[in-house]
Amino acid sequence: MKTLIQTLLVLVVSAWLAQPIFGAEQDPVKLAPNIYKAILDNHKVRVIDVRLKPGQKTPTHEHPDYIIYALSGGKARFWDEKGQASTMTIRAGQCIFKEDETHTVQNIGKTTIHVLNIELKGFRLF
Repeated sequence: MKTLIQTLLVLVVSAWLAQPIFGAEQDPVKLAPNIYKAILDNHKVRVIDVRLKPGQKTPTHEHPDYIIYALSGGKARFWDEKGQASTMTIRAGQCIFKEDETHTVQNIGKTTIHVLNIELKGFRLF
């Protein structure tokens, strides 16, 4: 029983310590600082100011569970990690919850899309 508890403790601590490492190479703020700017970052949330000009496309990146709040909307195309595309029209004032994901985004509209991404930090084993 003691070995099982120790093993579980090692797994939990390892997963918690590894969380910031996994995906660090897919952090949108590091990959595209001309598009993404972290304006708040603490142990609970990270708020990212996102400005995507018409025709501009992001590199592939990932987010934990997050909320999108649109300051000014537009039309965007999203590609998931499997290459599946979807299109979304975002309206100013709209608030959208999205589960953790890896994607690429392109502004396919005629106006700059300006949103705040509010990433929720937390520990998940599964």
